[in-house]
Amino acid sequence: MTLAAASNLITTTIGTYFTLFISLPLAVWGYRVLEPLIGRTTKASMSEEGIRHSDVSLDVPELGWSSKISAWLAAGALALIANYVGYKTLSADAFTGMGIMIFCAFVGETLCSLIGRKIPAVCMVSLVAMFLTSPACPWAAEIARLTSSINMLAVITPMLTFAGLSIAKDLPAFRRLGWRIVLVSFLANFGTFIGAVLIAEMFH
Repeated sequence: MTLAAASNLITTTIGTYFTLFISLPLAVWGYRVLEPLIGRTTKASMSEEGIRHSDVSLDVPELGWSSKISAWLAAGALALIANYVGYKTLSADAFTGMGIMIFCAFVGETLCSLIGRKIPAVCMVSLVAMFLTSPACPWAAEIARLTSSINMLAVITPMLTFAGLSIAKDLPAFRRLGWRIVLVSFLANFGTFIGAVLIAEMFH
């Protein structure tokens, strides 16, 4: 779990810089090459009024602790259900392991709030998880055993569901962006993948 958390943290950080300094310049180059062939707009994006503010939700309400804890519990419950449906596993260890994951999210969010959110919450949660499964923690072996009873794909399932729901509400804006958003998304993911591959080769 320590290696997985460290890999996620490093890949996220490196991927961000790849996106800024490699993927986005490549996207600008791609615009210059593809626009003469495809055109600047598509039928869905041809609109005199462009992207309206009503198409994109700009005001994101701040979640209180009760809402955050409810969201963590809901995500944990969905992950346990996915773990049972996909892998026929719903043991006491799985419940305990999910409790540990929610605890990591709680501690990471608390630390993020204490430092004024100068560091993203995902980094703080990753650091907490890395510590709990590192040799510095006396319960590392037991924590790793408990959390390993939950398949990673089962945890990802509710996350992808929430991501899909979040994207769906902005579909009118995506349609107006046309093929350009596809190019940027492809290059951003390409940069993150290349960053992860380079890191893996360094430690191979």
